Amino acid sequence: MLNYLATALPEDTSAAAHLLALQCALRMNTRMQVHLPQGVLRSLRLHTTSGPWHELEHARWLRPTPGNPATEITAELLDVTLLSQAPASPDRRRAADWGVWCTIG
Repeated sequence: MLNYLATALPEDTSAAAHLLALQCALRMNTRMQVHLPQGVLRSLRLHTTSGPWHELEHARWLRPTPGNPATEITAELLDVTLLSQAPASPDRRRAADWGVWCTIG
């Protein structure tokens, strides 16, 4: 997934946007939607800035969707190549959680 994102996202994409894209790709469901709990965003230190979201939206990689911003941020992923991945399998969710713990550890 890291290799894919390195080629799929624009060259000047920030590290924070790459981290956000990785979490989205690992946590997406079969409809290419992602629900990121605010706790995950706080752990990754991405809860106070909208820059990474705007970068991914500008790259046409995701589109924010209405949700409950008090508890989670929701988005629709627009990269159809992600459909070839197994969405939201338990292993991918564990990897996403592991990535959060490595970042804050």
